[in-house]
Amino acid sequence: MINIKVDIDKEPKVVDFNDYFVSSNVIALESIDESIFSRIDRLCLFNEQIYILDKQMNTVFIFNSNGKFIKKIHKIGKGPQEYQSLTDFTIDRENGQIVLYSDRPYKLFFYDLSGNLIKTKKLNDLYNSISSLNGKIIFRNKHDDHKEYLLYEYDIKKDKMNGFFRLNQKDKIFKNDFIAHRPALTKDKFIHVSFPYSNLIYEYNDNSQAAKYFIDFGAKNMPEYVYEDEKSFQELFKYGRENNYGFGICNFRENDDYITFNYQISKLVIYNKKTKESNVVKIIHNDNMIYGSYIAHNGDDNKFVSVCRSQTFKKQMKIYKQEKKWNMIPNYIKKIDNRVSSEYDNPILLIYTFK
Repeated sequence: MINIKVDIDKEPKVVDFNDYFVSSNVIALESIDESIFSRIDRLCLFNEQIYILDKQMNTVFIFNSNGKFIKKIHKIGKGPQEYQSLTDFTIDRENGQIVLYSDRPYKLFFYDLSGNLIKTKKLNDLYNSISSLNGKIIFRNKHDDHKEYLLYEYDIKKDKMNGFFRLNQKDKIFKNDFIAHRPALTKDKFIHVSFPYSNLIYEYNDNSQAAKYFIDFGAKNMPEYVYEDEKSFQELFKYGRENNYGFGICNFRENDDYITFNYQISKLVIYNKKTKESNVVKIIHNDNMIYGSYIAHNGDDNKFVSVCRSQTFKKQMKIYKQEKKWNMIPNYIKKIDNRVSSEYDNPILLIYTFK
């Protein structure tokens, strides 16, 4: 297992774009009646398309790489090809399919990449998130007395389910707890799994399933005795924040040279795998463009994605105009300002490419 050391007593850094990245792409997601969503619960980049899950709207939205709306998957109802609630979705790259997981009913819905239904598959159990690798669907456990494992692997061709990572006592207490809008399963080259009550990051790949990383906050690791006090997850989280402990790890993502993740929900860490150095990052400066909220997207690439609310973006553009700094703003950002007509439009995606 690899230790990733993080010193959270240091002041979070304001870093320059060029410290980590070589290029950027700012995308305004088209805002028309059919494409407006309320939040991003899962974001996938695949085959020059952007796939976004909004669990509140029970919908997967599909945009092209320029942000133009293509289609949405929204099949609410009680019919054989419909669902009442969506929990998660994944892209099955090997078979070129979008796989939706519904918790009402317990079911998988298989679509082609254009959003056309192919087939459905009934399930016997409830889970809370999914991912996919090599034609297999990976489920994160949801509380059920008869389940023994943290992860379950469903082989589509063999129609067979296997379990991995046997539950320990801490898992049994907290396994239903998660951080909203922060994916616990993320897919880059492999699948990584994080739990907000643990410092361990698990990896599921072609050859093995194991705990691969330990996020080490040193003296700021959450003391084990705190877990033994039978606090609720909300109490644990409050305690961790009040005492500045490294707690609530989520949004974990790995590429060839860097690892990124959040702790305490929103605090960003960038770890350089070559130098073994980590930084807690407060702001990334780039072309006077506001840095948004980091989200660990699904996609086997060298990208870093953050989300900037349209309200925040328009407010900042207004300040630039009032302070007579508009001439300093790059033309591509001015074009985006023209495209974003309202603070209620869809958010802007900032997609950076790591060095």
